[in-house]
Amino acid sequence: MVVVTHGRDDHLHRQRAGLALGPSDVHVVVGMGEQPRLAQIPGAPPVTRVHVPVPATGLPLAAARNAGAAAAIAAGAELLVLLDVDCIPGPNLVRRYAGAAGDELALLCGPVAYLPPPPPGGYPATGLGGLADPHPARPAPPDGQLERTGDFTLFWSLSFAVTAATWTRLGGFCEDYTGYGGEDTDFAVTAEAAGAQLVWVGGAEAHHQHHPPARTDPRRVGEIVRNATLFHRRHGWWPMGGWLTELAAAGAVEFDPSRDVLRMVGEAGTTRPCGVSYLRRAGGDVRVAAGGERTGFRSTAELPTRRPAKRRYGEAVGPHVPGYPHPVNHSEWTTTVALELGLETAAEDDSSATTISELTSRVTDGVDAGAAPMTAFLIGVAAGRADDPAVAARDYTEKIAHLADGWGADEERGVPANDQSARA
Repeated sequence: MVVVTHGRDDHLHRQRAGLALGPSDVHVVVGMGEQPRLAQIPGAPPVTRVHVPVPATGLPLAAARNAGAAAAIAAGAELLVLLDVDCIPGPNLVRRYAGAAGDELALLCGPVAYLPPPPPGGYPATGLGGLADPHPARPAPPDGQLERTGDFTLFWSLSFAVTAATWTRLGGFCEDYTGYGGEDTDFAVTAEAAGAQLVWVGGAEAHHQHHPPARTDPRRVGEIVRNATLFHRRHGWWPMGGWLTELAAAGAVEFDPSRDVLRMVGEAGTTRPCGVSYLRRAGGDVRVAAGGERTGFRSTAELPTRRPAKRRYGEAVGPHVPGYPHPVNHSEWTTTVALELGLETAAEDDSSATTISELTSRVTDGVDAGAAPMTAFLIGVAAGRADDPAVAARDYTEKIAHLADGWGADEERGVPANDQSARA
């Protein structure tokens, strides 16, 4: 069994007490930014500890699960049971999952009941099934029976199991997700695209210990919006629709799926984009993968689009970079981006588009088409550090354009192409 945890030592203790009644071979405990305290519990399985650091963007739930699964497989596990740290396993959970596992590519899910607040003295060691019914929004077949469903949006990471072979084939969770929400739905639709089955396992019951919903924590709202935006970019539709609608009704976000709009709402009632600019204001750590490397287990290009691509307006204009789609309606798109990033004055500067188009063309001709987007990004980062970013951007663009013109002409520059010291 694999569990990831942060600040939940009491819940973890109760989970281990539950495992003593229906133990697994090993309990992999992944501490996110900490080493959880573990008390001795007679009958509980041995523990393998794993530690993962916590980035500034939030708890690395996806990366932690991947690390825990890797440790379990390295220890010889053939079946992985992943259980939320807040869940106490029923006495038959492990056995029922093991009985349902086979050779097919499948995600196995068990019913989860949300317990009321614990009575004085805590939850009882047995009889938890009588305190709450399984969650009504998920299938809960009778003990010993299996129920297959094609609705992969019902999958949740509270309690599920996969064979080691299935886990290896799917590649685990996408580690681009940090903080709360979205990574489990991403995992599920990726499994669906790979041809997996979603099977609900009767009798594999877990009991979720009471705590306030994380989504109501104001600190989690930005994480939910960021992860929903990431999911939308990867799959073309909005996950967590109920939560986002709930947050919109509470005035925390603006959410209009018909227009593909999801934004944070500031304290004064104005909307602010959830993107790089928002993350910077929130003190987040924006990670960028350079040189085509991936920050997660799979890139957007490897995943199918579940909905048609968004329509494009206008005719193709401007220079065409080989290997990239024709630019479409630059004016409307760049104006929208500038406004989203709080750069209203930049949106009115027509010369910027011409300058960047010229830079793109010169980098494409002198270096490579694939280098043009990252070149523009790096210029933007450098200009953002200057006292007057707009002026700096133009100066840097001209400088880098000249560098691109002579990139392959070592004789003209008199220095090797990779001699950094010769570049002002």
